[in-house]
Amino acid sequence: MAVQPDWITPEIVGSAIEGARKTPGVQPDRIHFERFAEGLAVQTLHIGPYREEAPTIARLHGDYLPCTTWFPPESTTKSTCPIRAKPRPKN
Repeated sequence: MAVQPDWITPEIVGSAIEGARKTPGVQPDRIHFERFAEGLAVQTLHIGPYREEAPTIARLHGDYLPCTTWFPPESTTKSTCPIRAKPRPKN
């Protein structure tokens, strides 16, 4: 799932998919375009290693989402690859 700006239409996505079909090795058959309305949302950014992420997530749930107990899998996105991410030095 990738967020698209409002000006992206199904026609633009369809054109991009057809263009991708012409590229050797690309298989765009699983790509589709749909609107997804989550309603109100809370976003947080944790800077640091995964092992230190728990207090950030606990605060997110305790302060902003106290009644929420379930999240669809698409709603949680990690923006870094742990293989490529370099540890930040402790100050």
